[in-house]
Amino acid sequence: MCYIPAVFSDPAVTEPRARVGRTPAWVQVLDAVTIGLLIVALAVAVFGGARWRILDVRISLVVWWRPVVAALAVFALRHLVARHPPLHRRVADGIGRLRERLPASAGGRLHLAARLAVVALVVQFVAGAYRPGTGFTSLIAFGGAFEAQVTPALRDVPHAVVGIDQAGYDGQFYAQMALDPLLRDRAIDTALDTPAYRARRALFSWTAYVLGLGQPAWVLEAYALQNVLAWLIFAWVLSRWFPVATPRSFVPWVGCVLGAGIASSVKFALLDGLGMLVLMLAVIAIERRRHVLATGWLAVACLGRETSVLGGAVLVDRLPRSGRAVAALALAGATIIVPLVVWQAYLRTLGPAFVGTSDVGRNFAVPFSGFVEAWQVTLADLAAAGWSATPSRFSLLELVGITVQAAYLVLRPAWTQPWWRLGAAYVVLMALLGTAVWEGSPGAFVRVLLPLTFAFNVLVTQSRWFWPLAILGNLSVYHGLEMFRVPWLWPYL
Repeated sequence: MCYIPAVFSDPAVTEPRARVGRTPAWVQVLDAVTIGLLIVALAVAVFGGARWRILDVRISLVVWWRPVVAALAVFALRHLVARHPPLHRRVADGIGRLRERLPASAGGRLHLAARLAVVALVVQFVAGAYRPGTGFTSLIAFGGAFEAQVTPALRDVPHAVVGIDQAGYDGQFYAQMALDPLLRDRAIDTALDTPAYRARRALFSWTAYVLGLGQPAWVLEAYALQNVLAWLIFAWVLSRWFPVATPRSFVPWVGCVLGAGIASSVKFALLDGLGMLVLMLAVIAIERRRHVLATGWLAVACLGRETSVLGGAVLVDRLPRSGRAVAALALAGATIIVPLVVWQAYLRTLGPAFVGTSDVGRNFAVPFSGFVEAWQVTLADLAAAGWSATPSRFSLLELVGITVQAAYLVLRPAWTQPWWRLGAAYVVLMALLGTAVWEGSPGAFVRVLLPLTFAFNVLVTQSRWFWPLAILGNLSVYHGLEMFRVPWLWPYL
């Protein structure tokens, strides 16, 4: 008879993890409040204090230790009342699960090191965008040509301007919306280049206002950096489809996080990367068979970019075969667009500047006419000026990449996979895009079609022609490296 230590027969020790009760929602809320207060303390320590006036009550937050004390109080209350796994144990368990996911092989460790190097490069670029006195507002690219008509709220906040005669970039308009999220100051009517077009994309102006706690200087910083936060989330969450333990997944992962679409969104504080993050959350919900949650994420996404309504394709996992199925899809579709319709109705009450569709006719055209014209213009420019003398070299690589992506999804249909359904919807959008979206360097199409790029990279891992397809489909990384100013490399790109 062999000896078995008594400890192994102790039911308290051998109880399966599955029997541990799920942490109640209110406990999770208190944990989130604790972490949130610590983040506020860090923000106060980095950016300085803030003061508010609400209903004639003055609220002051000028020292970092007060939110720390509040966090400790909430932490203590939560652990006195709740016997569920404490916050520090849940954090330790999360670190343990992270260690389990880390690669054990030498190739896997090299892959992990490469990913960390990519993250370090982007963080280095963002840190280099900081300017004393104006913070990270250089990422927003305020143009000097629009400075005379900015809102008073922006005029009172120090911010970086790219040049006296330069137009800047689109982020400058959404940043001004963030300073007045309900657009009640009528100065916004002239501050926006196309009010009806910009104003309906309000979601990420709202998130910047919330993250900045309503303080104008903080709001601008939050708007400039929320794309960076989204990028870091991408870099982490994409390991769901591109495991760190699989070195082969490095190329498609890089295609997602260093492609021209996501790079331009981070560099110029645009909406596309943030919108892609919300769509990715909807895909995750669908993969977990949580259709209601996915519908909610899609409704949120439409408030950030109206083209996100195409994300509704992920809900159609099969053709409806009954009246009940048709009604369910119709209800989901209505739910997705209701928040945008309500916001549009509110905008109409603000005045004639927000009524109509605005001058966006060049954004759409006869199917494939804009795509063909983009190829013609790019090739003609390269033939006339040469490879290194024109940014059309970037446009050519981006056009090759997006063409390979679209062709792969069309030739390899996989309706049962939500990523394919999302990508296919954006292939249709690609065919309809007009000249305004294809022109420039980088052209807006690399941002508008980000869901197509992500879908391609997730699906191409299943192809036996993986290496040539993955490389050709992600040639826009060449431009992404140039935009992120990769040390020792970008001057030669």
